Amino acid sequence: MEIVGSRTFLEYEALLTSGERLNATVIIDRHPDGSIPRVSVRMAPVHAVVSLADHLKGALSGQLPKQLFL
Repeated sequence: MEIVGSRTFLEYEALLTSGERLNATVIIDRHPDGSIPRVSVRMAPVHAVVSLADHLKGALSGQLPKQLFL
């Protein structure tokens, strides 16, 4: 984790149940009062992101609206 000005950066690597590696960066923007107006998440490589999305769709499709999934 690194803080630069009003932004916090988190970087991590995850091993998916499919065996693929996923790299991600999370950027959290903060206002001076501590509120968070924006969180950005960037993931790569694309095939691992699609694999994660497919898994989440299968696991959560009965609990969340279908339009939330790719």
